[in-house]
Amino acid sequence: MFDLSSFIKNDNTKTAVSNTDDAFHYNVMRRYQGLSPNYADICNSIYGNTTFLNDGIHYSLKIYPLSDYALEELLYIQSFSYQEMGKRFFTDRQNNRSFQIVFTYEGNGLLTYEGNSYALGPGDGFFINCMKKNHYSTVGESWKHCVIHFYGKDAEYLYNLYSRNNTPIFHHSIDGHLQDLLERAAHYFQIPSPYRDIDVSNSLENIVLYLIRSTPDYRFTGAGVPESIHTLIDFVYTHYAENISLDQMAEISGYSKYYLCRIFKKNFRVTPQDYVIQLRILKAKELLRDTEIPVQNIGDIVGIKDPNYFYRLYKAKTGISPAAYRKSIRGRL
Repeated sequence: MFDLSSFIKNDNTKTAVSNTDDAFHYNVMRRYQGLSPNYADICNSIYGNTTFLNDGIHYSLKIYPLSDYALEELLYIQSFSYQEMGKRFFTDRQNNRSFQIVFTYEGNGLLTYEGNSYALGPGDGFFINCMKKNHYSTVGESWKHCVIHFYGKDAEYLYNLYSRNNTPIFHHSIDGHLQDLLERAAHYFQIPSPYRDIDVSNSLENIVLYLIRSTPDYRFTGAGVPESIHTLIDFVYTHYAENISLDQMAEISGYSKYYLCRIFKKNFRVTPQDYVIQLRILKAKELLRDTEIPVQNIGDIVGIKDPNYFYRLYKAKTGISPAAYRKSIRGRL
């Protein structure tokens, strides 16, 4: 469970607070006061076009300024809270530039989204687009849950991948891997660090990818991808450190280079060549994290022979140099 000592506590158990009350605006200002102007937009993305009643205890993490790079290139958290709400609690929202993940620990709730209603108990959660009309509330006496609002580059794309499941609802153990990922995101969100924005973005991506991979229809190479592309992906994962050409990939798949690129763009949103590069960067990150191999040798191991090109490519793809990434990992151990 979260370390609530690092959260800002607002106790509304005796007097419920709505977004029309002065007390609510005071508490929001406590979280956003003194921050850069972009947080006014972020605050409006969460609370604009919203009606709600907080009936219970609301724990929220302090908000920190975002870099311009994070706003333009990364996923970022708009708010992170843990809530112990009473029977009068509800939220009604639409046309908000935000995506939301809610996870239940105790009690029960009810979500209404896209014309359907979903009952929520311990271990149940939902992932929704707040541009769409949604309403959720306590069922019974209490509902303990966490709430993450996030946005940024690729947020909509990731949501659309998840929404192929045709339900916003997921179910996981309240003390399982999803909770570990949520706690990790909270941890990175509240620690001042030059790598904070990247760590938070990576944590959010891991949460969403875990939810996607847990859907019933999930296959690693994507639903609806031809079997020949599965074969090609297996080849790439085995031979990524070698010189793999587009001609070679087209021959393995049995498609023309042009059609192969169309399939990759449709299913993976990258070209076949970029897919190989992404895999190489992923493998390089694993080596930086898990081994003591010198940085200058890692590019060659994953198939990027020129050390200078490896350095430039890794930094362009991740926002941080290979050496700085390894240093940041070592600092957390």
